[in-house]
Amino acid sequence: MGQPEQGPVSDAPEPASEWTSLERAKLAVSAVTPISVLILGALITIGAAQRAEQREDDIRAAANVREDGLRARAAREAALSSAANAEREDSIRRQNQEREDRLKARAEAREDALRRESVAREAAIREQAVQIARYDRLVGKRMELWDRLAPKLMHVKMTLYGLASSCAEGVPCDRAAALAELNGVDGEMQIYHPYFTQSFVDKLGDFTRAARSDLEAGGVTMQDYFSRTKQYYELLRSVRDEFSLQIGRPDR
Repeated sequence: MGQPEQGPVSDAPEPASEWTSLERAKLAVSAVTPISVLILGALITIGAAQRAEQREDDIRAAANVREDGLRARAAREAALSSAANAEREDSIRRQNQEREDRLKARAEAREDALRRESVAREAAIREQAVQIARYDRLVGKRMELWDRLAPKLMHVKMTLYGLASSCAEGVPCDRAAALAELNGVDGEMQIYHPYFTQSFVDKLGDFTRAARSDLEAGGVTMQDYFSRTKQYYELLRSVRDEFSLQIGRPDR
């Protein structure tokens, strides 16, 4: 009967052992939780740090890319600016060269024109000198011929007056001598007429033909004499023209 009572007594410590395990578990959990939280916080902190570092790396990389882009852009702009400056300088050089070429061409053309003008002027001066010399010789020859013709013509004119005035005293009246003088004038002009203008030759021919007709007709009137005198003075005016040639004016 005593054994039955001992049974319950021997089972009493078992619940105490279970609570001890529970407490142990609680203590373990209580101890692990801060560590887990600490580890988790550390992991979160590490992750955040890594993300921040990665972000900084990304920002740095983006900044580097941006800086590289800016440097490349600056290099391109510098290259373009340098090319534009070189092209502008080359254009300015070409314009300056073209302007210098034009100025040089104008100066050469002006010098050439002045040279041609000088040559032409010198040629004109030489030609004028030749003309003056030729006209001097021509006028000298005309004066020489007129010195021979004038006395003959004056003798014919005075003979016509003498015949018209019935041989007034001191006036020539030799018809044959007057005709001989006319023959002498015609002979001279047949040889030397190229030295005179055609106008002078025509006027002299008109005078000698009319005077010859008067002398050969037999009777000379004062009207005939006045007509020949008019022709004679017209001939003298023509003679003045023959002796006052203008340089460059044709003599025929």
